[in-house]
Amino acid sequence: MHDQRQPRKPAEIRFGSRPGRQAGYPLTADMNGFQQEGFGRMDMTVGEGRRCSAANAYLRPAMRRSNLAVRTHALVTRVLFEGRRAVGVSYQRGGQDSVVRARREVIISAGPINSPQLLKLSGVGPQAELGGPRIPVIHDLPGVGENLQDHLEFYFQVASLEPVTLYKHMNPLRKAAHRRPVAADAGWTGSDQSTSRRVGSSAAAPASATRTSSINFLPMAVSYDGSSLAQEHGFQAHVGPMRSKARGGCGSQSPNAQDKPRILFNYLSQAMTGSRCVPVCA
Repeated sequence: MHDQRQPRKPAEIRFGSRPGRQAGYPLTADMNGFQQEGFGRMDMTVGEGRRCSAANAYLRPAMRRSNLAVRTHALVTRVLFEGRRAVGVSYQRGGQDSVVRARREVIISAGPINSPQLLKLSGVGPQAELGGPRIPVIHDLPGVGENLQDHLEFYFQVASLEPVTLYKHMNPLRKAAHRRPVAADAGWTGSDQSTSRRVGSSAAAPASATRTSSINFLPMAVSYDGSSLAQEHGFQAHVGPMRSKARGGCGSQSPNAQDKPRILFNYLSQAMTGSRCVPVCA
């Protein structure tokens, strides 16, 4: 896994660390270190100018192994059991149903949404939710899909009157000619908001040892998932609580694995969550 600290840029000096210090906030050299409160440069999982995802860091280097087979564009529909022992999985790929048997163990690593959905589709979960002919219960386990945690985030964008943002690097010809430096600078092309600025604590918790809210600054305007870019120079900031006490849940809506899972985050369901947002967003 590659990791690097963002280089300093003129936009950061004008809109990030220097104004933060002038406003009375401290600076921090490490957002995950002993002092989390303050303005500072965020770490990036970037290698050779490209975002270093878990797949790029761990999976791709291992794909040359003879004992590893990777199936892409496949949807696992359920875990297969013999009694209470998991012995394999069934999956769909290209319109065909297939089965893979395991000699030792089945590991589910499908994330916080799809993992509980798959377990419930396989009969592992709360009996009251699965029960009866809908999904036969293999193991009554009430905690599956519960205690889902996430923090709400709000972001806003503003146009820039000066051409000082990363928008100038988003021209396809410039990206092709300067692929590595642009990818190292621009979160949209591969480093995931690599030039963000973050303030680690809100006025609601001035003496907190760990940050309770955050502000991320990005020197260009882009959609939240990075799929589209504003057609002019702009900036955006992301604001949100870091330690929400809200708890939700997720699971299956039907026995069909093709159906989207049920997701309930319960944002702002706890009074503390709302009160911590007020000082940050005001």
